[in-house]
Amino acid sequence: MNKFSIYILLILIYLGISKSYIPGHSRVVTVNHKNALTSLFKGAPFTVILIESFQVGLLIKSYFQKYKIIYGFKRPEIITVKTTKNFWDENLINQGMSIYRRRDTKLMGDELTPSPPGMIFVGDPAFGRWVYKKSGEKYWLFHRAYRNFPNYLGWDDFGLTYSFYRKAKLLNQQNKVFYGENNEFGLNGEVTLKAYPKKEETNVTESFKVHIKKFLTFKLRKDKKSE
Repeated sequence: MNKFSIYILLILIYLGISKSYIPGHSRVVTVNHKNALTSLFKGAPFTVILIESFQVGLLIKSYFQKYKIIYGFKRPEIITVKTTKNFWDENLINQGMSIYRRRDTKLMGDELTPSPPGMIFVGDPAFGRWVYKKSGEKYWLFHRAYRNFPNYLGWDDFGLTYSFYRKAKLLNQQNKVFYGENNEFGLNGEVTLKAYPKKEETNVTESFKVHIKKFLTFKLRKDKKSE
């Protein structure tokens, strides 16, 4: 095999590997900045929670985010979007947080400041009510029809208090990020880590070897069939 053939083969291998690393590459929507989120979703109310950030590719990196969308009146869904490195880096710390919400269909209903998941539903009598515990503290309780919301939102057994709600609402009005009274949410937050445990990093060298082997095996089989 001459040098030119080797060069062509390496290009084909690289393209094959790069393509195989991109999940559903032909169907993935691109989000280059936070304002691009406003055109992706219709209706209201809903909250978009960042549940995973990952990158793919060996030489040329591609950056992806996975969102869980919790709607007020229909089942949740999960989507994956491709994004820029800057937007990806900017939101790494916001895993488990709501990075976009829409309260209503009016222009002022959009909120793009990261916030603990579910705050758009808290305080709304259509979804729940405040109840007093023995301690005298008020906690948010979803109505029976929305009893699965704590699981959808990644709260698990986290009890959201009225004081938590007030602080979150105040900081959101000031366009400031609130990760919780004790940083319960966000990349290293206790509640977030319980809902979305950190995944072990993939061994790039091993992945490269695996993909090379798969690609060459496929190519050899294809060559034999064409003989």
